[in-house]
Amino acid sequence: MFPASIHAGLSSRVVVLVAIFILCAGISAAAQDSPEPDHSAELASVDIYDSALADELSSEQADYGRLAGQAYSSGDFERAAAFYILALKQGSGDNTTQYNLACCYGLLGKAELAARYLQLSVDNGFSDVHGLQNDPDFTLVRDDPQFSWEVAGMVEQIEKRQAAAGQRIFIPAHTWQPAWVTYPDDYDPRQSYRLLVALHGFGSNAESFMGIRERFADADFIMVCPQAPYAFPLGDAVGYSWAGWTMNGGLPPESFADTQAYLDELIGTMQRTHNISSVYLFGFSQGAMTSVYEALSNPLQVDGAIIFGGSLWDFLIGDWLLRDHPGKQRWFIVHGSKDTQVDFAGGQALRDALIEAGHDVTWQEFDGGHSVPEDMVKLAEQWMKELDGAGDE
Repeated sequence: MFPASIHAGLSSRVVVLVAIFILCAGISAAAQDSPEPDHSAELASVDIYDSALADELSSEQADYGRLAGQAYSSGDFERAAAFYILALKQGSGDNTTQYNLACCYGLLGKAELAARYLQLSVDNGFSDVHGLQNDPDFTLVRDDPQFSWEVAGMVEQIEKRQAAAGQRIFIPAHTWQPAWVTYPDDYDPRQSYRLLVALHGFGSNAESFMGIRERFADADFIMVCPQAPYAFPLGDAVGYSWAGWTMNGGLPPESFADTQAYLDELIGTMQRTHNISSVYLFGFSQGAMTSVYEALSNPLQVDGAIIFGGSLWDFLIGDWLLRDHPGKQRWFIVHGSKDTQVDFAGGQALRDALIEAGHDVTWQEFDGGHSVPEDMVKLAEQWMKELDGAGDE
């Protein structure tokens, strides 16, 4: 499944996508042969001069996509499927919502429905072949003959569409990235403060993740929340990814080195422009995995890392990285025992690998799913304060 400020001069090298499109005569002809749907009845029912429409349109609608994601994270796949259907009926869904609905049916063992909504998502532009072929949400239905046959047809459909669109290439480019900064209520620039670098999860964004600050008992620190550099469409919104993988396919693995350079520059900028006493990373989900990579790669700038719902990211956090940075980092790792998005065993494997490599690891688990519980945040807060206090002695 794919999970519904200051201008500080942060720079990074990120990868931008360049696509060369070749117009295909057959496709153009087919498009011209398809008649435009007649919307006369719908248009006639709308009075554009009715002032009451403003009140109707401004009324808050339920965020079914978000509710579906929460249900999915808790393992209630029937409830998640119901919310995804409501999102599609509301008109707030797209091929990603259809794909996520298919995932729910896959987890429920409903091969026919999983294939049907997968086909809808592909027909509407979904193009991740790797997801179709390897997503663990379809493990229960993967061996169903009809499901396998239909997925093979979808893969062929995507490959033909991509071939008609043209060759895709990747070009490294220098860009400016946004980050959001908040301060303690009694902030005094003459005083030194702990810096907390908060990295959001896949598909989220920096501005929404800033709310994590409210879960601390005493937010006596400067918090900076950078935006992940790779944008992609996610329903009616835009999602962001730290790694070179999005809904539309993978970027070169080398692209993640640019993400690391971005975070190095972010931390350096904050240290140059603020009175910083210590630096901690706080990552959730994909942001947690990114935090692991950054903390291992940059031990001189990072004093510790708080990891929620993370795991070993095999293509990034190899044995070489652990071997080259033994015992030089401190960790507070938290994982829900019922996590269905980042497997609990993956969090345990991360813990064990770091301990084996000689790192200082504090482990906490909770009875829940893929989330950041407030009581666990407060434990992490106490851990940071104890480390900083020990350093002052």
